[in-house]
Amino acid sequence: MISRRALGIVALAVALALCCPSARAQTGVVDHLGLPGPYTLRGVEYRLAWSSQPTAAYAKHEYLPVGQSPERYERMILIEHAAGVDPVKAAAAKVEELKARKPNDPTTNWSIARNAAAGEILLDFTLSAPDAAGGGISEWNAYRYAAAPGGRGVVLFGLSRRAYGADRTAFYQALKAERRADLAAFSALPMVLVRPKTR
Repeated sequence: MISRRALGIVALAVALALCCPSARAQTGVVDHLGLPGPYTLRGVEYRLAWSSQPTAAYAKHEYLPVGQSPERYERMILIEHAAGVDPVKAAAAKVEELKARKPNDPTTNWSIARNAAAGEILLDFTLSAPDAAGGGISEWNAYRYAAAPGGRGVVLFGLSRRAYGADRTAFYQALKAERRADLAAFSALPMVLVRPKTR
């Protein structure tokens, strides 16, 4: 991500954008997707902490461990649904975005794999950006793209990890082992079955 509000699949559904924090107009948390959570990954429980449905065709949920905030988190699970978007095209658009980003952000790297049996595409990637405190943000994400139930667009099931400032050095040192463990655990979770609610 890094810009959380530039969304993983809205790129195609709304404006082909993704990635650096922006203001949140919403104060309450609403279950727009029929997925209240919580989710547990590697012994950590993630609860629904933020949600948005800016259009009838798009909704997003963010789930966090207790004590973390959407504005400054270390671990997050996210779910997005966009009607009328093809999963293959959504993943390809994200890869193109990462390619465009890399000349200005050398930490940008990615790996993509297709699981034909599951009907999913897995894209995991790193990136970084400056923050308001001047220390910088580093991020690793894993995005699972799949067709929504009934072929109603695309679902993005994502996992995100972040580090800030001086903590980024340890983040990168541990990333190889943590990435392997996270991908194994995250890939084992069943793909979420979104049930979008009518606005």
